[in-house]
Amino acid sequence: MLLQLGLLVIDGLNIFTFDFSQILAIILLSHIVITTLTAMIWPLLMFLESEQILSDLANRDPLTGLLNRRAFLTISNNYLEQANNNLTELCALMIDIDFFKKVNDQYGHDTGDEALKWVASKIKSQLREGDLIARIGGEEFAVLLTNTSLQKGQTLSERIRVAINSETFIHQQHEIKLSISVGIITHKSGSNNINELLAQADKGLYKAKSNGRNQVVMMAF
Repeated sequence: MLLQLGLLVIDGLNIFTFDFSQILAIILLSHIVITTLTAMIWPLLMFLESEQILSDLANRDPLTGLLNRRAFLTISNNYLEQANNNLTELCALMIDIDFFKKVNDQYGHDTGDEALKWVASKIKSQLREGDLIARIGGEEFAVLLTNTSLQKGQTLSERIRVAINSETFIHQQHEIKLSISVGIITHKSGSNNINELLAQADKGLYKAKSNGRNQVVMMAF
C-alpha cells in the first residue's frame, strides 16, 4: 500500500513538473512574440507619426492649426471640380479681423496670437462637416462652404460674425471686443479657378471694410 501511495505521489509530481514546464514555455513564447511584434510595430508607428508631423508642417498653420493657404487652394480646387460635376452650389468667404493691428500695438503680439486662435476657433465652431477653413495670412481667413446657396452662405456668415462680436475675448485680464468683416460669393457654374472665386470674395471683404466693418457683403459674378 505504501508503495502504491509512493507511486501516486511521484506520478503527481511528474504531472506538476510537466504542467509547470508548459506554463514556462507559454510565458517564454508569449514574451518572444510580444518582443518581436514590438520590434516590428514600433518603428512603423514612429514612421507614421513622423509622416503625420511632416504633413501637418506642410499643410497646417502652426499657430491656429488650420489649413494653410497652399493646402486650402489644393483641396478647394478639388471641391470646385466636384461642384461643377454634380451641378451643386458652393460659397467662398474671405474673413478679416477688424482693426487687428491695434490689438498687437496696444496689447502685444502674444495677445494678438491668442486673439487669432480665439477667432479661428469661433469660425470653426460655426462650420459644418465638409466645410473648409484656412488661415491664409496675417489676420485673414478663407472658408469654403460646400453645397451651399448664396442665401444660406450669407446666413452662416452672419452667424460667424455674431458669434465673434457678441462675445468678449479675454487674455491676461484684458477684455477685448473683436469683430470681423466678411466677403462672400457663390461659384459660377463651370468656373474651375478657386483663386478667381477668392478674388471676388475679397472684393466683398474690401466693401465690408469700406462700409464701416463688422458686416457681411455678398458679391456676384
